[in-house]
Amino acid sequence: MKAKGTQRLDKVLSSLGIATRSELKKMAKQGRILVNGEIVKDTSFHLNPEQDHIHVDGQAVTYKKYIYLMLNKPPGVLSATEDLRDRTVIDLLTEQEKHFAPFPVGRLDKDTEGLLLLTNDGKLAHQLLSPRKHVDKTYFAKLDGVVGEEAIFSFQQGIQLDDGYVTMPAVLKLIGDAIQSNEIEITIQEGKYHQVKRMFEAIGRKVIYLQRIRMGNLDLDRTLPLGSYRTLTETELVQLQSIHKSKRAIKLLALDVDGTLLRDDHSLSEVNIASVQKVAASGIEVVLCTGRGAPSALPVFQQMGLSGTIISHNGAATVNGDALEVQQQIEIETPIYKELLVMLRNSQLFFDVSTATSLFVENLIPEAKKMYDLYEVEPEFISDFESLDGGVVKVTVYEPDPVRLDDFQQTLSKIMPAGITMVRSGIYFIDFMVPSVNKGVALAHYAKSRGYIPEQVVAIGNYNNDIEMLHYAGIGIAVSNSTQEVLEVADFVVASNNDDGVSDAIASYVLES
Repeated sequence: MKAKGTQRLDKVLSSLGIATRSELKKMAKQGRILVNGEIVKDTSFHLNPEQDHIHVDGQAVTYKKYIYLMLNKPPGVLSATEDLRDRTVIDLLTEQEKHFAPFPVGRLDKDTEGLLLLTNDGKLAHQLLSPRKHVDKTYFAKLDGVVGEEAIFSFQQGIQLDDGYVTMPAVLKLIGDAIQSNEIEITIQEGKYHQVKRMFEAIGRKVIYLQRIRMGNLDLDRTLPLGSYRTLTETELVQLQSIHKSKRAIKLLALDVDGTLLRDDHSLSEVNIASVQKVAASGIEVVLCTGRGAPSALPVFQQMGLSGTIISHNGAATVNGDALEVQQQIEIETPIYKELLVMLRNSQLFFDVSTATSLFVENLIPEAKKMYDLYEVEPEFISDFESLDGGVVKVTVYEPDPVRLDDFQQTLSKIMPAGITMVRSGIYFIDFMVPSVNKGVALAHYAKSRGYIPEQVVAIGNYNNDIEMLHYAGIGIAVSNSTQEVLEVADFVVASNNDDGVSDAIASYVLES
């Protein structure tokens, strides 16, 4: 059995671009490879590349897993790994560096110059690029005309782009005489397509030259000619890595209920109970999030011996405490709600209607009763959904046959009324809500009301209706049996809900943060 931390000799040397595995095999037989001063003729030999000393043809081999390069990107070169027509930043590297398969961290437009980090360290790249990490990116720009002091205030408030998106606040610095100069520095924390150019276009100015001069705490080396690059110094690398190592104290833990905190059989394990209780005892606020109504999550709080806030109906309502006091709700407009009722009745599928704290049904099919019993929810019978004239936050279709629900979703997506959105919140469920509703927006609103910033929030989820919640939180965690879309946006992945994944996440990223 190989020792922990060891690798095959041929894997180590081929990963460094020394030679191919077949070439290394011949070199070893010729006695040209030494490990700790001893000739090694079998390239399947295991060694610790970070501790053992390797020599090939008398030359010491320095092992490194990752490569970190600072490039002063020239204009006319694409920030990509390959392209069929244009040169890319990877084409500027030597074959030895290409062997590490580096990629650009973010992108600069084809005509934009300046600082670009190239690495094969995916974790560091994610930390630098994730919008919720709020990493500053500073640019020097020349404009086709001057901008005044009023532009500074406008950029501080966020600029509405041509597609309606409002940017995060940006810092604008006027260089030289504000009346005469057309040169500026701008610091943003996002990376939307052509963002800096579009921000200035929104205030009537055109960017005629753009250069990135800083990313996080890494400054462009002004001695690097355009198209040149160098390895980051140890100090620069430590400074970059400190961006994601520095943490603020966690203040809030947001937990999806079904499929995350609860097992597939809807049970709550003793391990997860104990872990969440430790979180609450440490002073960290616990918020439960669910696609269903707050009454379905209330028994979970009670089983843990806790009370708190519930973000329900995929974010359409936020309620506090055992009394289910409504803090916020987003209602479906009555005309849209009634139009939706007609469409759903025509489908002949079972559906229920929710207000912030109540669940209504006109009838009850056996499959739905089993589902409500599992969730410990007691629906209220109503003679006609039409009588609910206001206060409706969500309408949910429940269909035990996923294939039939797929067909329904495909058909209805083509005729959806304006002012309503359709969200597949599980294999058997489709929710209809106001388009602006999602768990992430509700969590952000609640956190702000409590004075928390995203870096003080940890969110754990498993399904697509949790994606915005994971995006918002400073640390977004998925359990291992999450959908692929959720796994792709999560910062970390832990054990599945059936293997006490919440407990794993709490131990690694909440209590130890």
